Amino acid sequence: MDRAGLDPRTVISVIDNESPVTVADVASVGEDLVKAFPTGLTLETLVPAVKLIGRLLKKKMSHEQKKQFIIDALRYTVDNTNSGPGLEELDPIIKAMIPSIVDAFLQKRLACPCFPR
Repeated sequence: MDRAGLDPRTVISVIDNESPVTVADVASVGEDLVKAFPTGLTLETLVPAVKLIGRLLKKKMSHEQKKQFIIDALRYTVDNTNSGPGLEELDPIIKAMIPSIVDAFLQKRLACPCFPR
């Protein structure tokens, strides 16, 4: 595990040899998210964070690869921000909710042209 808390064995978006992304890509986007959300991710900031990742993502990926990349980048952000003493206890809950929120957002994005692709 590196100093930022990113264990390459747990980064699902890069486990597959066919993946166009690397652990460094996840960490790079994660660092951009940390700068954008220095006090951590909350229920209110998860969707804006997913939108930001969509704008930062430059590599061509399948839907499933993109989903896993977003999940990995959001988990990186939760691990590397300080939300304060009271909210820090919610980090495991936020991390558990991330896959469901990403799924819902991406499904809405596929169905509605109002979200940029």
